Amino acid sequence: MVILAVGSTGATARNDVAAAQNGKFLVTYVTPKTSDEKILVNLIKESQLSQVAAALSKSLKLPANITIAVTRTQAGPYFDPKTNTIDFNLPFAALMFRVITSEYPKITPYNFGVAFASLQYFVLFHEIGHALIHAWHIPVLGREEDAVDAFSTIFMVRFVQDGQIALWGADFFNAVGSGQKYGAVQFADEHSLSPQRAYSIACWVYGSDQKKYAYLAKILPKERAARCAGEYKQLESAWLQFLKPHVRSS
Repeated sequence: MVILAVGSTGATARNDVAAAQNGKFLVTYVTPKTSDEKILVNLIKESQLSQVAAALSKSLKLPANITIAVTRTQAGPYFDPKTNTIDFNLPFAALMFRVITSEYPKITPYNFGVAFASLQYFVLFHEIGHALIHAWHIPVLGREEDAVDAFSTIFMVRFVQDGQIALWGADFFNAVGSGQKYGAVQFADEHSLSPQRAYSIACWVYGSDQKKYAYLAKILPKERAARCAGEYKQLESAWLQFLKPHVRSS
C-alpha cells in the first residue's frame, strides 16, 4: 500500500507539473472606435500577431497564460505581473506610425508595413522578456529594462535571424531621443536614456555578426564597437541558459 501510495503521488505530481507547463500566449484586440484606431488595429493584425503567439505557445513551457492585449490605454506598453498581461496600446502604435513616417517621409507602403511590424515586434518581445522573467523567476543583475532590450535583440538575431528588426527598435529610440532635454526624471528612470538604448541595440546586433552588420561600425564609437562581440556573446549565453529548460523539444 505504501508503494502504491508513492506511485500515485508521483503520477499526480507529474500531471501537476505538466499542467503547470501548458500556459499559452493569448491575444485580444480592443474594438476600434475611430477610423485611425481601425487602421492601427489592422496594422497590428496584419503582422500575424495571433500566429506568432500560437507558435510561441507551442515552443515554450509556460506555467500560466500570458495575454497580449491591444488596448487604448495611455500608459505605454507594459507587462502587468498581477494579471499576466502585456498591454500594447493604440496611442503607442500611433506614436510608432508618426515616428516612422516622420523619419522616412518617402517610405513606400510595403516598406512602411515592414518597418511598423519590425518595431512592433521589437517592443512586444521586450515586454515578453519581462513576462518570462516573471514566469520563470529569472534572476536579473542590473536593470531589467536593459536585460529585456537584450532579450528582444537576441531573439531577433538568433531565432528570427534578422537583426534589422532589432535595428528598427534602435532607430525608434534614436528618433524619440533626438533633441530631448534630460533632467532628474529621465536620469532616475528605470530605462536607460533613449540614445543609450539605441547604441546598445546597434552594438549587440553588430556584435552578433561583425561581417554581416559591418556598416554599424561606422555608427558606433570605436571604443564601444571593440567590445560589442564580447557583450553579445555574454548576453546570448546568459539568455540561452535561462531559456533552455523552458523550450519544448521538437
